[in-house]
Amino acid sequence: MTTYDATIVDEDGEIPTLGDDVSILRTVTGLLSGQSLVKAWLTIKSRFTDTDSEALLQLEITTVDSAAGQITEDGTGDVEGELLFRIAGATDYENLVALKNYPYDIQVLLDDGVIATLEVGRIRWERQVTLARS
Repeated sequence: MTTYDATIVDEDGEIPTLGDDVSILRTVTGLLSGQSLVKAWLTIKSRFTDTDSEALLQLEITTVDSAAGQITEDGTGDVEGELLFRIAGATDYENLVALKNYPYDIQVLLDDGVIATLEVGRIRWERQVTLARS
């Protein structure tokens, strides 16, 4: 179920630019009959060995829409699940720099208490030129 050496790209398949709003959409397959998604995390750290409290960015989503995103399909009814994470350009980049590779993962919590890691990989952002935000 885990994809290793994954990467995050924007909607066009390109490396995102630091400061841009980025939507990350993931399909969750392999759910067993009766399982559903309750919570999901996108965690970005400086090093794999950092604790979660040391994460540079950690987005937590549920089935309720929020600024961080939403579980848009929880998998109930033997269908695939779907996750939407939103990295907000105005607020989520304060601890990140361009052109650096950061380790990240995406994990989910299922209604039966199972935690599963969907992907582990590295993300980096291109350098922006325009710094205006309004």
